[in-house]
Amino acid sequence: MYDTNFIANLLNKKINGTLSSEENVILEHWANLSPYNREIVIKVKEGEVVFEDVLILLEWNLAPDDQQFIDKVTRNVLNAIVEGNIGKLKRSFLQQNYIYIGSIVALILVVFSFWYYSNTNTEDPVQVLTDLHPIQRPAQIKLSNGHIITLDSNHSELIVGEVLMYKDGSVIADIDESKILDITLEIPKGSNYYIKLQDGTEVWLNSSSKLIYPSVFSEKERTVKLEGEAYFKVAKVTNKGRNIPFFVQSKQQIIEVVGTEFNVMAYAEDNVVESTLVEGAVKVLVGEVEFPIKPGEQLRNTKNNVTKHKVDIDQYLAWKNNTFFFHETKLIDALRVLSRWYDFEIDVNAHVPDTYIYAEINRKKGLSEVLKLMESGGLKFKIVNQNSKNKLIIDQ
Repeated sequence: MYDTNFIANLLNKKINGTLSSEENVILEHWANLSPYNREIVIKVKEGEVVFEDVLILLEWNLAPDDQQFIDKVTRNVLNAIVEGNIGKLKRSFLQQNYIYIGSIVALILVVFSFWYYSNTNTEDPVQVLTDLHPIQRPAQIKLSNGHIITLDSNHSELIVGEVLMYKDGSVIADIDESKILDITLEIPKGSNYYIKLQDGTEVWLNSSSKLIYPSVFSEKERTVKLEGEAYFKVAKVTNKGRNIPFFVQSKQQIIEVVGTEFNVMAYAEDNVVESTLVEGAVKVLVGEVEFPIKPGEQLRNTKNNVTKHKVDIDQYLAWKNNTFFFHETKLIDALRVLSRWYDFEIDVNAHVPDTYIYAEINRKKGLSEVLKLMESGGLKFKIVNQNSKNKLIIDQ
């Protein structure tokens, strides 16, 4: 904990250009302790302080009633900060009045601290939760013509053909094949979805995923875009004896297939794309380089590295059967998987231990039951709700 007068003295030196490199390191460390500390340092660097109140202090010098004077200056400083009425403090003025600067900056520190927390600390009280269950929110379809269709949450299977319909035959909308539309299917957290595309390709989408596809594929190629995780069973389609290739575009790569089954995990917030082949053959295009993969192999694509290795396919397909399958899975990766299903945020201020998880858990269970299994390794978790958002806290 830094003494306010000590920091005020450093800020005074910063203003006057007499701060040593060692003292600058200390000041930067203090600035990084909180957003309002950083804001003060920024204003000092830019030469911005509450000029009018500095003049008042110098004119009054030793006020007959110190507390009354401090109260007045405090009100004026607070009003100036809230209204953004910040004046420029002239360097010549500062150089002539060193004796007052430390106490002035100390006062501004106290008032700015009060103002910052009174204006940002308006969060709702934290409510400790006993459990979380996935909420069955409806998926949505967005058409490139701007039309949005909210799907029935009682259905999770979709067929694309001359009409857009649920698997039970219920018609959702007619499709004008003379007008090819881009269709975006968005799956919310806590849900899975199945869709059969116009060419017969079947796609299973995991929670918090998005698939973009045309209402009608061309005769030369079939291309879809994926954000999130999906399992593809690509139909083999030919035109005049020529196989029509199928492309899956995701961040950092493109997968080219003819007829095969594979899983792709490409969530926007993850730094890796995993492509796992079940059967058939595919090649993954990363930049200008092609990487062929065989059944039972997985290609891991990060921004700086591409690797290929044999994997246990069941681990990467378990989500299709509503199962969490963690095998030597890093805790932070397991928590990300859980957050997409139970819809919670991970406490970003918490230190996540470098722990590995081994568990196979049914996704129909409540989060508390899942966490109990994960706590067997000595971890402790707490679920809270604040500002209408669920958050998972790791108790150290």
